[in-house]
Amino acid sequence: MSLVFQHPYAALLLLLLPLLWWRVAERGSRLHPWLRAGLLVCVVLAMMQPSLVYRSARASAVFVIDQGARLPEADKARARDTLQARLAQAKGANTTVIQLGGAPLELAAGQHVRLDGPADAASLSAALSQALYAIPHDGSGTVTLIGDGLTSDRHWGPAVAALVRRGIPVDTLALDPPARPAFVGAMRVAPARVGEAVRVSVEIEGEGRGLAVALYAGDTQQALSPAFDVQDAISLALSFPAEHAGFIPLRAVLTDAQGVERDRFDTVAAIQEPLRVLYLGADVAGGEHLQHLLGRGFAVEARGADALGGDFDFSTYRTVFVDDLAPSRLPAVVQQRLADAVADAGTGLVYAGGEMAFGGGDPDTPLARMLPVEFKKEEQLQIPSVALAIVIDSSGSMVGEPMELAKQVARLAVRKLTPDDRAGVVEFYGARQWAVPIQSVRNPQDIERAIGRMQAQGGTELFPAIQEAYFGLKATDTRFRHMLVITDAGVEDENYRQLLRHIAQDRINVSTVLVGGSAQGEERMVELANWGRGRFYAVGDESSLVELNLKQPQIEPTSGYQRGSFPIRLQDRQDWWKGMDLTRVPTLRGYARVGRREQAEMLATAASSDDPLLASWQYGAGRVTALTTEPLGSGTGGWQGWADYGPWLARILARSAAQQPAFDVQLQRRFDELSVQAQRLGAGEASAPTLRLLDPSGKRVIEQVPLDEKTPGLFVAQLPFDPMRQALAEFVVGAEVVRVADRAGSDVRPESRLRRVDALPLARLSQLTGGHHAAAGTPLIPTLARGRGAFDAVALWPWLALSALLLYLTELAYRRWPGSLLWNRNRNRMR
Repeated sequence: MSLVFQHPYAALLLLLLPLLWWRVAERGSRLHPWLRAGLLVCVVLAMMQPSLVYRSARASAVFVIDQGARLPEADKARARDTLQARLAQAKGANTTVIQLGGAPLELAAGQHVRLDGPADAASLSAALSQALYAIPHDGSGTVTLIGDGLTSDRHWGPAVAALVRRGIPVDTLALDPPARPAFVGAMRVAPARVGEAVRVSVEIEGEGRGLAVALYAGDTQQALSPAFDVQDAISLALSFPAEHAGFIPLRAVLTDAQGVERDRFDTVAAIQEPLRVLYLGADVAGGEHLQHLLGRGFAVEARGADALGGDFDFSTYRTVFVDDLAPSRLPAVVQQRLADAVADAGTGLVYAGGEMAFGGGDPDTPLARMLPVEFKKEEQLQIPSVALAIVIDSSGSMVGEPMELAKQVARLAVRKLTPDDRAGVVEFYGARQWAVPIQSVRNPQDIERAIGRMQAQGGTELFPAIQEAYFGLKATDTRFRHMLVITDAGVEDENYRQLLRHIAQDRINVSTVLVGGSAQGEERMVELANWGRGRFYAVGDESSLVELNLKQPQIEPTSGYQRGSFPIRLQDRQDWWKGMDLTRVPTLRGYARVGRREQAEMLATAASSDDPLLASWQYGAGRVTALTTEPLGSGTGGWQGWADYGPWLARILARSAAQQPAFDVQLQRRFDELSVQAQRLGAGEASAPTLRLLDPSGKRVIEQVPLDEKTPGLFVAQLPFDPMRQALAEFVVGAEVVRVADRAGSDVRPESRLRRVDALPLARLSQLTGGHHAAAGTPLIPTLARGRGAFDAVALWPWLALSALLLYLTELAYRRWPGSLLWNRNRNRMR
């Protein structure tokens, strides 16, 4: 027991007591000062408002009884009978009854609280909060809850936590939930973006036969379920295409077998913007073609590879599509920026192409290291094509054996050629002419016959003949070009050095053959061959004939690009191809051969060779996919007429794209408060986000909601909000907009729409708090209150005020009473 003053500073007024005593004592009365002093003391003590605090021996007993309109009368009567019995057992306790709904009950309870408002008539969270208030903080007590557990909201968490913390046991008596006609319990809208199907799950509870649900977007019916029966609960899956981004009002209408509307449920769908795709290709016009194939679910932005700088931010795109672009076209610093965006920010990458993209590029570049396939360098023996111009001296000095030797050398050289080569013969005998114009060696016999018809005659003028052969070779496009000069060295003196070096600079080799010549002629022919970067051959007679092989086979790298008709084999991957009919996939016309990497997923291969065609893997936070054929080129030339090619390509980009937006945004209501929580996903650019609220027409209600960054990347906001208004929010970070929506009154349900899945688990509540639980039809064993009684307080100031009043009246009577000292003194003064 203790004495407590609420306003102890009022005691300072007692300092006036000496002054009052001195003034009254001057009048000579002994009793009067004491009356005035007692009056002042009582008034000051009453102003201090003292209370006598002591611990009561009585515990508190709180009873929560559900009398909602949904309950059958028999259940409500049983609940009342149980309550009356428990009240009788709780005599001597401080009793409080909290009634949910129904007509007021006549009860012998200390307090009776009735919750019958639209928001709390069926709110067990409100009832439990009232029960906490009814039990003093330091006192003991019990709570008894009688009901079916159905509640209009799920905000009971803080109240239950407080009951557990304070050690207050809760006894629960369950009532059987009544059978109810079918109603729409909930609608759940899956996240969707433009171009996708908006998937809506409609939850039906109750009982009904021959029912159907129509789904409306605005005033337009989008989907209709088949007829169904429901006994307890059923979930229906409906969908419709998202035509545009923004907020779409949805309504589910439940009708019976006669088409009569039985219930309706309103919500709102938040449709996200299309996926941003960066297209990189040799021709930016390919971006338009890709946009046409992908449809409205993607926003393709085409850029040339040369337009990207070292500071380009790839993380602002959900995926990057590289179309048949050689890795060397992207600078190393740009490739590294792309790799960082994929690994850190989760940006997706689709690298597609044929010979240009995979044709033996450098495997050590940042781009090549990201790919789930390896550049495969293949080598093969190449026999290069040759253009050969034979210059034959048919002057008079060649008569006889030299001419025959020259013809044989020329024939042997022609026989080494293939149909892919080209050959021509120039003869000079004072003049020059093409005995055989340069042509393909498809019929070498004709060339040999033309050589055989040549006769030795006339003078020797080699210089113009070499010029003529040079002009003929210069116009050819073969891998190698050769000029073969056959003479006896009896030629005129000209500036051959300058001419032959000029020819050699044009990558034309000049070789010489000396037939039947002298030592001086041999020296001259060697000199001509050296200037022409060719070889010298000396043929003195038939025994010294040589076969001139001007075609040198070479081992050269190849792209490994395969051309033809190739059936493909797609792996059965539901996470990639769910809902798609891939039985009619056309054959490919070409693809690049690549190597496999360990841990890469092979999604498609060539049916005959098992070469990878489509591979994917996780690269850091992002996904990289490689398609080894030209998506917009010759390799998929037969696919342009395939109706599902666009959706198939869109599925690849969507699966490779960043699967998460920049932020995960959640809206949560608690009656008239709206809470927003936004968590940054990934490690993208740390730009400051902006939150704005809109009305159903799209008008911004709040331009910028203040955000508080609680921890790095976690932003929260809390603001008052009309519970009967839709919450439509746009969370903007950089170029990305994340839309979230919450239907009006989402956290509170009317009594006609209470769901069993949202019911308060009564048995679990009793278990957590240490109480007893009784199922329907079984007796409830009461739990004794634990701890000491509560503190009670007796206010003393009313008694002090009454005492002050009595003292004042006594003092007044003393002064006015006839015959008293004060009365006589006042009478003498009046005389």
